[in-house]
Amino acid sequence: MTTTFIISYIVLALIIVGVINLLLIRLRRKAKRQQKEQHFATRQSNQSKFKASDLDRTTDQSSQHTAREEARIDNKDNQNQVSLTDHAKGSEQDQGLFNDNKDDEAFAAKNPESEEYKVNEKIKKEHKNYIFGEGVSRGKILAALLFGMFIAILNQTLLNVALPKINTEFNISASTGQWLMTGFMLVNGILIPITAYLFNKYSYRKLFLVALVLFTIGSLICAISMNFPIMMVGRVLQAIGAGVLMPLGSIVIITIYPPEKRGAAMGTMGIAMILAPAIGPTLSGYIVQNYHWNVMFYGMFIIGIIAILVGFVWFKLYQYTTNPKADIPGIILVQLVLVLCYTAFQKRGTKAGVLLR
Repeated sequence: MTTTFIISYIVLALIIVGVINLLLIRLRRKAKRQQKEQHFATRQSNQSKFKASDLDRTTDQSSQHTAREEARIDNKDNQNQVSLTDHAKGSEQDQGLFNDNKDDEAFAAKNPESEEYKVNEKIKKEHKNYIFGEGVSRGKILAALLFGMFIAILNQTLLNVALPKINTEFNISASTGQWLMTGFMLVNGILIPITAYLFNKYSYRKLFLVALVLFTIGSLICAISMNFPIMMVGRVLQAIGAGVLMPLGSIVIITIYPPEKRGAAMGTMGIAMILAPAIGPTLSGYIVQNYHWNVMFYGMFIIGIIAILVGFVWFKLYQYTTNPKADIPGIILVQLVLVLCYTAFQKRGTKAGVLLR
């Protein structure tokens, strides 16, 4: 009965989210169509005005002096008619221009002193989608990126072997200690859908360095933690950093590499992503067997500092950024579904473990 209720609950939540997202997509498409129709109507009216003026000019050149005078009179009459029609349609055109200005303001970099604004101006002058910093190449950017991604992925599997000793030291149950793993994955799942918004708003360099700083601070908190709540805070900070670093790899490779070289770059990234989970349990087992479990996190803290220094020197990549509007309802719905699904499976797994005992 409990299993059926959980499954039906998850399915119902997914259906509701899908219906709401479908309605939002349709409303956006309808708004875009209306904007396109307004733009098309204004362009046609402008083109007709230009054609009429050009025709008048050609007739003026080919006609005699008397015809020119008549054409001038006609032009005055036409201008009066156009002014009347413009006055009649003024509110509608002003509304369209107001909407266009609102869209431009929404997607423009508003702070001229910000790094994003200065980078955008430089990118416009060079007619590119991105620029490198001084003394930086694609190879250096890829090396710094893979280094950061490697430690983020390594951290996911590093805690598996050490979890029993952590539970014993903190005097917590296995289900409570499992939240150190589940919470990490939950925060990862919450952040990954938001990264598309972050990648449009902030430069890749800023996101990379901020993610590494959060990850490194989280590692230090885990290393010095004396109880479960403090360690959980450290794991959440680690998850926030890892949740930005992992999707950043693919988007950076697609941005800086041409199509004929993306395969090799993606293959190199794949090696790092496969190697890190394979090393994690072995390294964790060796540390737990010979040292205290917090040595793992001290090691991640030191490696994180090195990754920050490497990224600060090598990862100088700036892309064209905008000021997009966040889809707040969609983000909230996705987060609710993820939290409910993770919680349901976590509780169901705990009950199954009790029944097996």
